[in-house]
Amino acid sequence: MDTILMKYRSLDNEYLIFDTNKYHAVMDERAVRMICSRNCGLGSAGIVAGPFQENGKMALKVYNPDGREEQSDRAAISAGLHYFEDAGYPIHGQSAQFDAAMVGKVFLSEDFVNRYLQTV
Repeated sequence: MDTILMKYRSLDNEYLIFDTNKYHAVMDERAVRMICSRNCGLGSAGIVAGPFQENGKMALKVYNPDGREEQSDRAAISAGLHYFEDAGYPIHGQSAQFDAAMVGKVFLSEDFVNRYLQTV
């Protein structure tokens, strides 16, 4: 089965959204670098993964194009929250700080997923 990443634009940056409820896999640094690479990948300002539950609230993880987890990328968090809202997840008073919109879908082949993502 192909994996679909949604592409959202926030503050003139495009972020890929990886829905962990739909696809039971984990992004690691190597996979993020490959996917976000401007030279041989899809090109992206980062990947937003989630939703996760933390202290009864919905949480997400933001990865920079180099694969490191970022804590304070507000534009990426806004893109992720807009995706969660569009996908029908209850965001319980969490609000996106910036306007964001979906700009497309990216399909990762089953072969790519099996080779580069860690399934859980």
